Amino acid sequence: DRFTFDETVFAWTGKEDRNTTTFLLQARPELGRFSMELNFAEWLDFVELSLADWMEQVEGAATKENALYKWGIGEAYAYRRTAYKKMSQILAVERASRLAEIVPQMHEKVMATEGENTRHLIQ
Repeated sequence: DRFTFDETVFAWTGKEDRNTTTFLLQARPELGRFSMELNFAEWLDFVELSLADWMEQVEGAATKENALYKWGIGEAYAYRRTAYKKMSQILAVERASRLAEIVPQMHEKVMATEGENTRHLIQ
């Protein structure tokens, strides 16, 4: 689920041992809330997938209201705002040879499409 995943994102220090560090996540409730243990490489893959998926969708999601999340127009950017920023920082460090420049640039570019009236919101 997003909560257990975000806990691992915010706990990242950049000093984790790539060979021994594991991350315990829970599946979303609608999928059965089973436990998943990811090794460091799998976790980084999931960080990359999660951030890329969000960056691809957020601008479109912000064009309309969302009753499920109780978002008004433009408020999709606020969803997990700090977690997505941290994910971009993680990837810039942990996958520096490929992502050090492009991920922070893309994150900044996507966030620059947000209107001024919602930039103060964090969900």
